[in-house]
Amino acid sequence: MAAAYSVFLKNNTTQVIEPPSSPPEEEEPLPQEIVLSEKVQPDGSIEQILFASGGDVDVYDLQALSDKVGWPRRPPSKVAAALKNSYMVATLHSIRRSSDAEGIDKKELIGLARATSDHAFNATIWDVLVDPTYQGQGLGKALVEQMIRALLQKDIGNITLFADSQGQFKFTLVARSYTFEDGVLVFQLGVTRVLDLGFPGANQCTVINFACSIVIAVVEFYRNLGFQPDPEGIKGMFWYPRY
Repeated sequence: MAAAYSVFLKNNTTQVIEPPSSPPEEEEPLPQEIVLSEKVQPDGSIEQILFASGGDVDVYDLQALSDKVGWPRRPPSKVAAALKNSYMVATLHSIRRSSDAEGIDKKELIGLARATSDHAFNATIWDVLVDPTYQGQGLGKALVEQMIRALLQKDIGNITLFADSQGQFKFTLVARSYTFEDGVLVFQLGVTRVLDLGFPGANQCTVINFACSIVIAVVEFYRNLGFQPDPEGIKGMFWYPRY
């Protein structure tokens, strides 16, 4: 069973809000689309990585992306409903253009995160995933950071997320060597394929502490983005059926 860890990003400042003497000026909204990177490919085509916090997502494109990261398949109708009812859906797309042509030659979904919200105070981020081909380039970090900015722009001050230690990662392990430490046989394992965002501490781990090491790495990744695990002792709880 996957372990879920609640993580919170909170604004801890306490403020006394008084009625404004004059109508506040509306802050300029963030653009819906941001080009995160642009590079020329060996074939001469130009690839852009585009972040977007709006627009439609094809359910079957998302299913293909979920397959790549090893997530279990979910009914397309329920995925479509989840996307439709989300407060915000942020995406990363790879856009390729030929050097001698105008328009888009190929557009591919390579990352996604979504948030649910009460539209006033709170939002929760779910389903953060990045195509393994594009891992290790800081795109996952950029995806979460841009989504946080978009939520703050909408005056959402309490942002939470749930990190699934089994759902976020798929990896291939190769035994490199083993040693005895205090009478315990410890295998040094090399993670040859980690489908995540380049989180620290995942290059080596011991077989007896493997699951714990991965969980710590997941939480540490989000901690570096400003999230606090279990702030002030607050615990996230899930209800599971007993039958």
